[in-house]
Amino acid sequence: MDLLKTLLMMFAVYGTGNTSCSSEFTSDSVDLCAARVGQSQSFCGAANQCTQLGNNISAIVFLIGRNAPKLPEQGLEHWTGVNQLLVYRNALKTGWYDVNPNTPEYTTASDFQWGPTQPQGKEPVTTYRQTLKTYDDYPMVITSAPFPVFCEYGAPLAKTNMGIKFWSTVPVPLTNFVQSNMPFYGCFNEILPKFTPIQCAVA
Repeated sequence: MDLLKTLLMMFAVYGTGNTSCSSEFTSDSVDLCAARVGQSQSFCGAANQCTQLGNNISAIVFLIGRNAPKLPEQGLEHWTGVNQLLVYRNALKTGWYDVNPNTPEYTTASDFQWGPTQPQGKEPVTTYRQTLKTYDDYPMVITSAPFPVFCEYGAPLAKTNMGIKFWSTVPVPLTNFVQSNMPFYGCFNEILPKFTPIQCAVA
């Protein structure tokens, strides 16, 4: 309930004149529908706030990722959905994924707006610094002051059942489903065989 109150009280909306935006979002650009919904000390907490907002308005809503530079400048550092959680990229600038479910094939290209010494490859997720206009890799959980959470509107939820198709190459085969890097969240050798990989995946 506290999270729901936060969502309702802090529904400061950034977005735009995109006619496909939900009515809960105001509009002035065709490029982005996004809302600041609160703050979080963890990537998962931030992503969950966006999921709950989507559930409340029956829409696809996700943690803003590659569109973070399109938000109005407020001098903030905030969570983003750009990550290397399932496919470890180390210090490579390319190949990081976004949590946008509408484009699961997307990965960062060589022109992605990383900080001068980023990514360092030691952390699984990212934040965006508005003052520097750059992304930094970052730990999943912080103990300092929480970062703001911005959620992006994707589309209304389908009103009918839709067939689901699976491809062997989209978004990518997971060759290392069981993680060996403990700072990354996921399935680790230490918890197996107490749980099967499938049990771990859906936990």
